[in-house]
Amino acid sequence: MPRNKRGGNKAKSKANRSEKLDKRALRIKEKDRYVIDPKTKKEVLIKSDELYGMVERRTGGRPPVLIVKTEDKKVRTCHIRGKMIKKVWCNAQDIVLIKYDITKNNDSTGNVEHKYENKEIRQLEKLKELDRNQFVENIEDKELYNSIVFNYDSEDEKEEKDKERKKKRNEDNVYIDFKAMGLDSTSEDEGIDVDEI
Repeated sequence: MPRNKRGGNKAKSKANRSEKLDKRALRIKEKDRYVIDPKTKKEVLIKSDELYGMVERRTGGRPPVLIVKTEDKKVRTCHIRGKMIKKVWCNAQDIVLIKYDITKNNDSTGNVEHKYENKEIRQLEKLKELDRNQFVENIEDKELYNSIVFNYDSEDEKEEKDKERKKKRNEDNVYIDFKAMGLDSTSEDEGIDVDEI
C-alpha cells in the first residue's frame, strides 16, 4: 500500500513514529561491574539496578501502575515514568526494562524505563540478553493441572445414567388426570359454537 502523501487524520504523526522506531538504538540493561575505589584502592562490585520483565497486568491509577514479573522471579509493582505516560501503552505480555532501588530493603517496587518492540525483542534474543521462556511458568510443575482426572464412561454406563435421569424427571413432574376432571379432548362436546361467544 502506498504511503499517504496527502495526509489525513494522524497520518503524518504515525509515519514519523515508525521512522523514529527504526532509528532508535537498542537499549540493553546495565550489568554488574567492578570499580576501583579511589580511597581504599580495592575493587568494589556495583550491582545493576535494571532488570528485564514481562507485564502481567495493568492495575490503573495515575501514574499508571503495572504488575511486572522480572527475570529474578519476583513480582514487582512498577510505575510508568512521566515521560512515557501518554506516549507508550504497556499491556499484558509486553517486555519492559525496569529500574528499582537496590538500597531499599523492600525491592518490590520499581519504574518502567523502556518498552521493547517486537523487533527489538528478537534482537535481544539473538544477543542472548533475554529469554522470554523464563517469564512463563511450566504447566507441568503446577499440582493443580496434575490433580485433574477425566472419567470416560462406557456406552452401557451412559445408558444407565440416562435412564436414571428420565426416572427422576418423571417422578418430579406432577401428573394431572384430565379425563377425571372432564377436560379430555375426546369428550362428546367437541364443537364450540362461535355465535354463543
